Amino acid sequence: MFSSRPIKDNKNLSSIQEYLKVKSPRDYIIFIIGLRTGYRTQDIVDLRIKDIKKALSDGRFVIKEKKKFRNYKTRKENKTPGYSKEPKPRVVEFSKRDVFYKVLSKYVEGKPNYDYAFKSRKGDHIKVDSFARNLKVAGEYFGIYNLGAHTPRKTYGYNLYINSGKDVVIVKKALGHSSIDITERYIGIEEEFIEECSEGLEDLICI
Repeated sequence: MFSSRPIKDNKNLSSIQEYLKVKSPRDYIIFIIGLRTGYRTQDIVDLRIKDIKKALSDGRFVIKEKKKFRNYKTRKENKTPGYSKEPKPRVVEFSKRDVFYKVLSKYVEGKPNYDYAFKSRKGDHIKVDSFARNLKVAGEYFGIYNLGAHTPRKTYGYNLYINSGKDVVIVKKALGHSSIDITERYIGIEEEFIEECSEGLEDLICI
């Protein structure tokens, strides 16, 4: 889960988006939905046009997160304590004045409601692994490595962390993590902290 990284540099983030817009508008939209909402790629790729149109109409996405429901189902089958508490769909609101709203509106305009929003060449929805490969290629074009399917969500989490005044508890809640440790590793701030603390170690070397 921690092999891919968030994009922390805004210039790199812009470069990736510009690249995707030209190479694959489909992948660009998947990327910005993850970036803006923090939904997992697996919860984005099988959306249909009607789902996005409803979100645009309501000013919010309401998505049942697959991972949470899988975990709930497993706990229920195993009769694990707490299994009876079925997870609620995750709601993410956005303003109809946002650029995000305008970009999504343009993308779905004129498309049939029941079509997959992010089609593969076979007519099914694109697979998570395919999106991850495409994003990896985009990153490597700019010399940015370790990008993957979790990168949009991790980048969302990292920016939420920065914009909240580095409140990791808020990020933990938004991402639905079970512990702060997981959140810190997921958005790369544990690694960032270690790197910062290691900078002074150079002064220990005598030549």
